[in-house]
Amino acid sequence: MNPSIAPDPCLQFLKAQLQTFGNDKMDAYLPLKGNERTEMIQLFSDYKAELERLLMLPESDLHATVMIGSTITLTYLHYQTTDSFKLVLPEEASTDEGRISFLSPAGRRLLLAKKGDIIVIPTASESLEVRVDDIQLQLDWPIPVAN
Repeated sequence: MNPSIAPDPCLQFLKAQLQTFGNDKMDAYLPLKGNERTEMIQLFSDYKAELERLLMLPESDLHATVMIGSTITLTYLHYQTTDSFKLVLPEEASTDEGRISFLSPAGRRLLLAKKGDIIVIPTASESLEVRVDDIQLQLDWPIPVAN
């Protein structure tokens, strides 16, 4: 008799995200028209491709790329200060709780970044250069995997 093996939580996590990015729910996040819509469709496509790639790699590689669910530690290069936050779906965002939407200006630029990358994040008053110092993927995802 073969013992049952519990599904790998990392594999489940990736599959849940891949399923979510493959359904119509994501259309709700897209602007109706224009260049921004085209850019967002490309971002979603790139993200899905990265999820598919990660399905073939060991769990340790999940912490190499900023994904939705990643806790990111950044250094603001001009100020030499650090900050950490989690990249989440828009409905989970709360700056007071350290969660930013992957659709925010910062989130869009950080999604798919790698450790060591220097990213420029525009703000209302200036552009901030940040370095991605650490990425820790948190394996919690609010959308269950459909059977």
